[in-house]
Amino acid sequence: METQTMPLQAVPEKSGKKSRESLLLAVTSSLVGALGGFGVVKLIGLAGVGKVPLALLPCIFVVFFLAIALHEAGHVAAGVLCGFRFFLYVVGPLRIEAEGDRLGFSLNRAPILWGGLAVCLPQSYGPELKRQMGSFVAGGPLASLLGATALIPAFLLGGTHPMATLFLLTFGILSPLIGLVTLVPVTSAGFVNDGARLKMLLFDQPEGRRWMALSTVASLCMAQRPREWPQPMVELMGDGLDSDPGSVHTCWLRHMWHLDRGEMDQAKMWLDRGLARVDLMPKPMRPSFHLAAASFYALPGYDLTVARKNLELGRLPGIHNKNEIHAPSAAVLSAEGNKAAALKELELAFKALKSQPGKLGVPIRERLEALRIELNG
Repeated sequence: METQTMPLQAVPEKSGKKSRESLLLAVTSSLVGALGGFGVVKLIGLAGVGKVPLALLPCIFVVFFLAIALHEAGHVAAGVLCGFRFFLYVVGPLRIEAEGDRLGFSLNRAPILWGGLAVCLPQSYGPELKRQMGSFVAGGPLASLLGATALIPAFLLGGTHPMATLFLLTFGILSPLIGLVTLVPVTSAGFVNDGARLKMLLFDQPEGRRWMALSTVASLCMAQRPREWPQPMVELMGDGLDSDPGSVHTCWLRHMWHLDRGEMDQAKMWLDRGLARVDLMPKPMRPSFHLAAASFYALPGYDLTVARKNLELGRLPGIHNKNEIHAPSAAVLSAEGNKAAALKELELAFKALKSQPGKLGVPIRERLEALRIELNG
């Protein structure tokens, strides 16, 4: 097993590629926005709506989020049909996540996720997974394209119901345009869009194979604690040295695997390797990684200053559940000698574990129980 240390340095970004992708996204978005606006104006005239009152224009923003909601729902529907496990659905201020055997509804605290996010995870790794992942990705754009059918009732209504007609016309234009934009292969701010995912899978790129392995290992958290993950599956994720967002997720999961096996040197190596590349991750996903680092570095013999720094970074809004802060906070406060505050956070951490999905909370509970004994001893 690999145990050597490595120099920690940030991975240089592929600035040329990033600039081209940003330019492509900007041009495409601008073009789609212009076409969308032109299309809505033209169709309003054709549908016989007449002059649109200014009071009705705010409905365009509502329609925009509904179009995004349809797109993400398409991902979820395709994933469920493929036998995937639903994990997360975010649109605008709405956040729905799997909490054990039930669904939890909460406020999305990360503005960057208002543009929508859907996560479904496969339950096995096999030859059919590539097709299933492709179907999951394609489900979003397909649902968006089907949103164009809203134009049919819009024209049937005509000018008899101006607000309903405007609503349907706007939805019928924006929804398919959103679907087309997401098919332009772009990686932006660590997020890999639908077009880029499909490209990875269709051309059998290493990033696509890693994504399938990462998704499968993440799904194993529901049925197995990290140390029970099969080593061949863990190794399929790669060495975490690439310069794409998936490399950081590799480091994170391999850190969890070694930590639960008690292999502290390897756990630290993978954690540090990931921290050196954490800026490659989408910003909303970084706090969870920082919280993992805070818990680890709060252990006896490690750097408490690093633990505190990562704990504060973990407080930032992100994709994680806000209650995840309590366990690492209890560990850091205990290491700092603040027993009273640590005990308070500890009890909140135990309550939060009730909503922790699957077996992922088992090693966390064990560490919390050991911490409780230490604080009460």
